[in-house]
Amino acid sequence: MPFKYKEIHDISVLLSADLPVYPGDSPIKMNQLVSMDKGDSANILELKLGSHTGTHVDVPRHFISNGKSIDEILLEKFCGRAKVYDLPVKEKIDRINILNLDIQTGDIILFKTRNSDLWGIPEFQKNYIYLTVEGAEVLVKHKIKAVGIDYLSIEKFKSKNHPTHITLLKNDVIILEGINLKDVVPGEYFLFFFPLKLKGADGSPVRAVLLK
Repeated sequence: MPFKYKEIHDISVLLSADLPVYPGDSPIKMNQLVSMDKGDSANILELKLGSHTGTHVDVPRHFISNGKSIDEILLEKFCGRAKVYDLPVKEKIDRINILNLDIQTGDIILFKTRNSDLWGIPEFQKNYIYLTVEGAEVLVKHKIKAVGIDYLSIEKFKSKNHPTHITLLKNDVIILEGINLKDVVPGEYFLFFFPLKLKGADGSPVRAVLLK
């Protein structure tokens, strides 16, 4: 029986040299190694990018020295029931913004904020909406599978000791960063966001797709 769906939303950002990267990360570079326009028999593109480029996942190895790496995590962690919540917050997603949401064990929670409007700006924006550690603790108590946010980090810019990341990752909550939810209506979906199968990796770019 074929898998049926009414809508499909690609919530990944387009990888290009114009895409902003988190300060300190490798910029995206694309080099045409072989080109049919130059008489070669094929086209081959060389890519250079970091493990946290564009739409990507953070796994425990990112901030926990002995944490699980990409290749040690079951694929079931990278797909499942997702709930998109549109939060009209101005600065941060805190405990109070999450308490009344319908969150169940095993959910993937995606936060839609004003961040999704930032993707049209090529320069990295430091004043993005972020999740506080208190908000992360609420999500952990619900035993969610993963949480996503619509800019390049779920944590406040230049946060010391990365408490939000660590709170989530030490409790096996996968973090999905760099999604674009601008055209997505809040509601319940099925999400796929499979990473590259990279040995020992702390993160990976993904193609994140919502099905209704």
